[in-house]
This record gives sequence, C-alpha cells and structure tokens, in this order.
Amino acid sequence: MKKIVYIIEKFPSPTEYFILNEILQFEGRGIESNILVLKKQKEFLGIIELGDLKSTIFYLPKIYFYFPFFIFFKQPILFIKSLDFLSSDIKKKPLKTFRDYCISIYFSSKLKKNKKIHFHAHFAFLAVDIASILANINKTKYSVSMHAQDIYTNESKLGQVISECSFLVTCTQYNKQYLNNLTSYRYENKIHIIYHGIDISNWIYEKCNFLNSSQIKIACIARLVEKKGLIYLLEAISKLVRQGHNIKCTIVGEGYLKEKFIEYINENDLEKSVNLLNFQSQDKVKDILLESDMFILPSIIAKNGDRDGLPNVIVEAMVLGVPVISTEISAIPEMIENRYSGLLVKDKDANAIVNAVKELINDKNLYGSISENAKKKVKSELEIQHCTNSLIKIFQNNL
Repeated sequence: MKKIVYIIEKFPSPTEYFILNEILQFEGRGIESNILVLKKQKEFLGIIELGDLKSTIFYLPKIYFYFPFFIFFKQPILFIKSLDFLSSDIKKKPLKTFRDYCISIYFSSKLKKNKKIHFHAHFAFLAVDIASILANINKTKYSVSMHAQDIYTNESKLGQVISECSFLVTCTQYNKQYLNNLTSYRYENKIHIIYHGIDISNWIYEKCNFLNSSQIKIACIARLVEKKGLIYLLEAISKLVRQGHNIKCTIVGEGYLKEKFIEYINENDLEKSVNLLNFQSQDKVKDILLESDMFILPSIIAKNGDRDGLPNVIVEAMVLGVPVISTEISAIPEMIENRYSGLLVKDKDANAIVNAVKELINDKNLYGSISENAKKKVKSELEIQHCTNSLIKIFQNNL
C-alpha cells in the first residue's frame, strides 16, 4: 500500500486519542506514514503512547502559520512551480487561499514528490484544505476522516470536500446518514463507516458490577463545551445532594465553559460534591472510571448545530463495566441500548438524570445486567483489531 501522509490540525491531543491509535495500528501492520501537523500542542507531548510512534512528524513552525508569505523566501522555486493551482482558487478567498497554499508549499518541501503517497486529513477544517492542495501539487489523491464538529458546523463546505476527495471515512451510522442526506446520496459509494476501535487488552480490569458504597461516585470525562450538556449534570447533582444523597462527581476536562461551571458549583454549595479536574492521562482516566459507580454524559445539540458523534469515553466506560447514563443525541444509541447496555434519558433534562441515577442505586439487577451487557457489546463490536482491518481494507480498495 502507498505511504499515508496524515494532515492533522492539532497534535498531540488528549481529546483525539483515536487519531494516534489509528496511526499506531497502521504502523503495527507495516504501513508507512508521515504526519504533518499545523499546530504543535507542546503541553501534551508527555502522552505516553507517543513514545511508540515511528512515523516522522513535521510540525509547521508557528511563524509560518501567522506569516505564511515568509515561505516564499524559504522555497521560491517550489513556490513558483506550483502557482498553477493557486491561480484557480485565489479569487474566491484570497487571503485564506494564499495562506493555505504557503503552508502546503512548506510541507511539500519536506516530502519527496512522488505518486506513491496518499494524503489523509482528519477533520474537514483546515487539514482537509491542506490535503487538497498537497494532492494537487503532488498529482495524487487525498481522503478525509470526518467526526462530529466538522460535519455539523461546516455544512457549506462539505459538498465540495465530498465531491473532491477520493473517499471519506466517518465514525458512526448517524454521521453517514447525515452526509448522504446532505449530498442526496450522490456519493454514497465514497462514504464509509468505521467506528473508533478500542484496544480491549488495555482496558481489562476486575471491577465489581454492583454498588457497595454509601457514597455514589459519578464520573464525567468531557470537554467543557455546550454540546456536552454538563450544566444539566451539575443541576442533577445539586438536586441529588438536596435530596440527601451522598454524591461525589468527578468531571475531567477543559473548555470555555469552565468558569461558568465553577461559578455554578460555588453558588450551589457543591464544592464537596463536585471535583473539576483538567485533562488527565489515559491511565488516570482509567483509574477515575474504575473508582466510579457510573458514568454520565448528558450530550445535547448546541445552538450552532454542533453535537457529539459517539464519544470514545462512553465506550471506555462501557468496556470497564461502568454503567453509562447518556442521551439519545446523534450516534449514542448506536452503542447504548436503553436499559440493556446503558440508560438513555431525555436531553436537557436534569430531572431525568436524577431519576436514572436513583434507578441504578435502587435496582441492583439492572445495574449488574447493564454492566455485563455493555462489556460484551464493546468487545464484540469495537475491538480495535477488527476496526483496523476494516479501515485498511477501505484504503487498499481506494488507493
């Protein structure tokens, strides 16, 4: 198979482990790759799994992102040779097109020009624009993986990307249906679904599948943004505490709503009941989940249309046997069958969350059956080796 050149906007990222896992799986199958990164996230370079990465990573120097015309002085010959592509798009969005073109020239200078490479972008934002230009410069093809925000807040761009790319991979049936509806099924054969797999061997732990503590421990790992619906979780915790329940809720994540949540916690005297942590390592996330009695993610559709796909952390909680309470938003019901492999509640409804928590507390049989069924479902459908095999087959059939 051709060498795959990944284009990633932000790397490494604790909220996008699935990209790192994909590349590591491909490397384990002997598939060669390079990684082009637009924004180096130095604060996350300590992610342990990065040490297993063999691919060469090219990070765009920050100065070229903000002052892309400097690249002309660095690569004048390559810049001029590739002007044919620039002239066709420069009239539409001159500043953005020029910036993207300059960035692509920089990355192109780092790669040996040949047709035995294939460009693959994760997320249909800036990364896919760069992939498109690089494919033109190198006279080869590109593909894209779409996930959630890039689908539901980016509709005006999707038609062009889907028509232009050689194939598209998305991670839920819900996403695939949405994209097919958007394009009137014209590109149905291009759009493939592969769930983000999970390495079951890294998530095998012995955990009791029943509540045995007077204190109920709740976990939530999520970015602190609107679509995660965390304000409804906080409201539910407040109600449960007022009803006399001993609750300890650990929320792990960062985002623009952090100050609002801290304010809510303080105003409602929840300092002893809610612990708000910054992003944690995968090992720490496992520990938090294992120490928890249940996992709650009350996802909603944000005002701008953004929504979850199938959050990976739901799958991680399920495979550990931690019962999940979530909503019917997007692809979550593809993994959680209500009252079988988890509990689904109405979105934007704190009372519904309260009732679900109390049901798990009071019904030991339901708690135990959800725990066992969730583990079985993940192991049978989302084992990473199986998902990787399917993804490689898509690449092989389209390259």
